[in-house]
Amino acid sequence: METALDTVHRMTEIDELYANKQVALANSLIQAREKTSLFESKIEFLAIYKVGDQMNVHKKTDTAGNEYSVHFVEISSKEIKGLLGEKANKGSMYSYIEAAALELKRKLFVYRDRDSEQFVMSSLYGDVAYKSGRLTIEFNPDTEHLFLDLKDNYSKIRLDIAFKFQTNGGFQLYKLLKSMSYSIPEPDLSLNQEDFPAMQKEFSLGELRLQLGFVDLNQPEIQKESQKAYPDADRLFEIEKKPKYKRWNDFYKRVLDPGMNEINEISDIYIESIEKICTAHGRVDGAVIKLQRNREYYLRNQKEQKNTSLSSPTSAMTLTEEQMDEFIDEMRRLIKENLPTKDLRAIAKAAHYEMDKIKGAYEIAEKAGTIGNLTGWMISAINRGFSAPKTKSKDNYNSFKTTRDYDFDEIERDLQNKRVVR
Repeated sequence: METALDTVHRMTEIDELYANKQVALANSLIQAREKTSLFESKIEFLAIYKVGDQMNVHKKTDTAGNEYSVHFVEISSKEIKGLLGEKANKGSMYSYIEAAALELKRKLFVYRDRDSEQFVMSSLYGDVAYKSGRLTIEFNPDTEHLFLDLKDNYSKIRLDIAFKFQTNGGFQLYKLLKSMSYSIPEPDLSLNQEDFPAMQKEFSLGELRLQLGFVDLNQPEIQKESQKAYPDADRLFEIEKKPKYKRWNDFYKRVLDPGMNEINEISDIYIESIEKICTAHGRVDGAVIKLQRNREYYLRNQKEQKNTSLSSPTSAMTLTEEQMDEFIDEMRRLIKENLPTKDLRAIAKAAHYEMDKIKGAYEIAEKAGTIGNLTGWMISAINRGFSAPKTKSKDNYNSFKTTRDYDFDEIERDLQNKRVVR
């Protein structure tokens, strides 16, 4: 059983590891109908975040012998342990991973297609496998547009919020409401919570259960209804063979109420109320959710930003020795040259342990040609303001650009003048 102190330590570690990191997802994916667990959802978020940070590509061949490219990411066992939280200490962690890998591989989504505006049932992943301490996740080329090259109708969700959820209902409800909260004005912190602007969203009971993942889409009868151009959520609710929390009282007590409490405690949105909608005969037919920005979250965030601005920006202060070693190992996989550990640590320190800065500098170093002192060159490049791009090239998912053009010869001369030594 996780103690209060354990919870504080876990949340602090999440803040340190994932602060200011976020995933951008098409609202059609956030609002997709799916059956999922909390652990699977967290793995998905981390995998999609890694798309823009550590995506790999390999070739596969279809049944007709045609070659095609598949994007994939890898998640370490340490990262998985962090997502499991207190469950990592209960039983075999690997049994959780194996079960999650199997479910992700067969997982189905029902989402509104951006071109036809009709609902489509599809998968998000190809092969999912756990081997040698790493979980490898391939993305389905047909659906990866739901988180790549997004231009409109998408939401950004912070990882340090997402990974703190301990109830599946809370996490799924948060994702759904977050995608609908764009119309709520930014908070005026001089107001009390009850005076914040609010929006209301009405759901049928069937639609709410479906959106939160309490309908098994793998049942044949449900698949048939789901594949219609406009599936009826209430019909799916009726034909499900083994519905979970079918009664309103159970659904509210087990899912909605604890989810609302968790959202209000840790997230940037605030649920003022969840009110049931009843028919003329007293049967619960749906719910109205009243949503606001979360005053306490923004106050905490404002205070943290103020404290950060008054302190040294060195991220290494928040890393354990083990985390630093893992960061250096990741740098070794990135940098082809065999640099000594002390050089890698010097580069990491210059970048304040921000991998995007290191990747950006190294990408440009590769384009610069022969460099006599790669370590010093990268440190100077980082200090001069090289940065990762906001967009990705269609041909190279790991491409980077600079905020301005640089004279590589000038940088080399500058390094010599400053006598930067490896």
